[in-house]
Amino acid sequence: MKLEDLLFKSNSHIVIVGRTRGGKSHTVAKIIELLLKKHKFFVLLDYTGEFRIPGIKPVKPLFSYKLLKNSLAEILSEIIRIQSQMAGTWTYDSVAKAVEESNSFPELLQRLKENSEFPVRDSGARAAYIRLNMLKPYFTESEVYLDRHVILHGLQATARKMALTFYLVQLYNMVITKKYRGFYVIIEEAQNVPEQLLLQLLREFAGI
Repeated sequence: MKLEDLLFKSNSHIVIVGRTRGGKSHTVAKIIELLLKKHKFFVLLDYTGEFRIPGIKPVKPLFSYKLLKNSLAEILSEIIRIQSQMAGTWTYDSVAKAVEESNSFPELLQRLKENSEFPVRDSGARAAYIRLNMLKPYFTESEVYLDRHVILHGLQATARKMALTFYLVQLYNMVITKKYRGFYVIIEEAQNVPEQLLLQLLREFAGI
């Protein structure tokens, strides 16, 4: 089946795999070219910063606490479990409690920081605080919109992996709450999203 048929005549996800210099980026560039030619709306999550799209300026990610609030405990507990082997339920409970008591991202950070210090010394809160603090410049209280070329290159490695996961979850929540429909999502280096979360998101997107 031709790439064009896969894009426009199939309702399936497309996964591009291969060795280094095996043509993955070239294939993604071809997909972008086809989408532009057909005037299809798409969102590119550019992990490495190697893509250039004519007429579209790349932007850094912006995160809405309002859109991510209900998912933060699940995302962080899974990321921390993978990175540090810390018990996921422990982190989940720490973050969920702090989220419940916070109305904004700065308030959440402060709550996690306080819970990680004496006398509480909650290690789950500390692990979450350290990671969330990396993305502090990218959280906004303003409304966020669909950006066509989101560039993650330049962020510290751990922050970049979190940003990719956060943006995907936020994108899904935007689709649900704002009723966005009929656009493509291109995820570069999708293996950096925790596997279970990625599979869950792909299933959810397929059901919309």
